[in-house]
Amino acid sequence: MRVDNDLMFSDSIGCYVPGIYYNPKKEYYSGNYYHFKSRKAPVLCSYIFPDGTVEEEEVKFKIHGRVTPMAPQKSIRIYSKKGFNFKRFTGDSVCLDKMVLRSSYSGWHDLPYKDGLITNICRDLNFNTTPFQPIILYVNNYYWGIHGARARADKDFIQVLSHHKKVEYSNDMGYKTRTKERTSMYDLIQKIKKDSISYEELKTKIDIPGYTEWLVVQLFFQNYDWPKNNTLFYRVEDEYSKWKPILIDMDACIGKPNYNWMKHISKEKYNTDCTVIMKFLFQQKEYQQYFLQTSQQLLKTTLSQEHLIEQLDQTAKIYEPLLKEHYNRWGSLSGMEDYLKAKENCLMFFKERQAVYLKHIREYFSSIH
Repeated sequence: MRVDNDLMFSDSIGCYVPGIYYNPKKEYYSGNYYHFKSRKAPVLCSYIFPDGTVEEEEVKFKIHGRVTPMAPQKSIRIYSKKGFNFKRFTGDSVCLDKMVLRSSYSGWHDLPYKDGLITNICRDLNFNTTPFQPIILYVNNYYWGIHGARARADKDFIQVLSHHKKVEYSNDMGYKTRTKERTSMYDLIQKIKKDSISYEELKTKIDIPGYTEWLVVQLFFQNYDWPKNNTLFYRVEDEYSKWKPILIDMDACIGKPNYNWMKHISKEKYNTDCTVIMKFLFQQKEYQQYFLQTSQQLLKTTLSQEHLIEQLDQTAKIYEPLLKEHYNRWGSLSGMEDYLKAKENCLMFFKERQAVYLKHIREYFSSIH
């Protein structure tokens, strides 16, 4: 990226500094990086691909995310008039007008590739993921560290996925993402809360195979930033289409393999609209059997010890030669030490999680009847 230095570092408009209007009491909603989220600025991007070819274009960029704008290494969203051919970037056959260069800041003292690792593990399951590829970023010829190039999960992305212009997309509480506009998901949740829908009817509203695999993934990997956040569904707007999930933001996962995640999400703070569908389904004997069968099948394949460790090894081989320089760039003195500890924990998790997960699911189902 080649960009005007003032757009990066000046006190008045620089997106990489707090600036003269920063208020520490409103850190999420003040300062230059917050204001830069709502405006785009010009930048010249040169893309250097593994085959040695180079493409160059004038694009627009802005700061991306809610928390990472305050981080030293920020996520950046870039916009192209001609569109990004993701086949060139991530291997996925989609073309979109925007791409996110996602910061690995959340993994500085953990696995910097955790989100991408889980995304790639799950990409062949019956739900959608967002394309992901690690890249090295340079800004004005200065090394800027490892980022993840990926599509943004928004309406444009969903339209491309579904091959339809008329789509609904919603968080688990039934609203459009980032707005309070209701969708038919909201009506569905209200019917469940009023006990005015049957399991058979719900199966006509939600893609049960895709939802179930998505739910297994959330529970198996222990997503601490879910279910209150990072829940996205979509459907084509016609009479027969069902709501389908998209897997997003899995960087807050993989804790202690023995931790009982079913007890965790049963806590009072999760007794919200976010978990209405899940808890309704878990009350159904027929669905309990289906959920257990799906879990057992995935534990033998996608979530098997062998497959998980293979994916970890492949991802680590890409990142590890690059990590020392990355941590040095951002002044993370304990970066490599923290990374190696996190990798060992991840390896232990992948070896031990399967049996414990299944045990906790069975105990939970026994407890609700």
